[in-house]
Amino acid sequence: MQVHLLLIIINLVQFSPTSVAARNKRPIIVHRVDCIGQPYPYTRYVRCGIRTQRNQSQQLIGELILDEPVRTLIGSFQIYTKHQFTQTLLYGTEMNMCHYLDQDRHSGVMERNIVADMVLEKTKVVFPQLIHPCPFEGLLNLTGTEVRLDLVPPYVLPGTYIIEALMRDAANRTVVHARVVFSLIGKSLLGQLKEN
Repeated sequence: MQVHLLLIIINLVQFSPTSVAARNKRPIIVHRVDCIGQPYPYTRYVRCGIRTQRNQSQQLIGELILDEPVRTLIGSFQIYTKHQFTQTLLYGTEMNMCHYLDQDRHSGVMERNIVADMVLEKTKVVFPQLIHPCPFEGLLNLTGTEVRLDLVPPYVLPGTYIIEALMRDAANRTVVHARVVFSLIGKSLLGQLKEN
């Protein structure tokens, strides 16, 4: 009985999508990037997506042109873990981005929001062009950003995740609403046993 179970596990590991991705040396795979609910009142042009090329890292495609300045930007971020037919909220937050960025610039007593801190720190590294005082206006371009494992905190377990980001103004008009679906590929059970 134990031998049959071991053979089943070996077959699952050998032919699973995880092992295929591991052979391609892509520990993170972005499945989809969507801009939801277009057109937006503020934006003239919105483009969202992912560029995948053989034997190269994936690259984000994200461009939008703001026709008028956005003086108050309220950001709402949620991270879900995705199972076959369900998604479970892991954590989320909402914050006034302009107020938060202004507090960060003036090193003083600052409102603490752990999720917002994590989002801000990752944004500083990955999208430094987005970190500036309000108002936001003109072209915001994220195209060409390489998808790398360091975009994800090291404590996140392998699996499939959904990140949803909604940016809106003080009058609750959507500036941009994006959803990213990605998978983190971990070592297989057999690979972990071999290392020990």
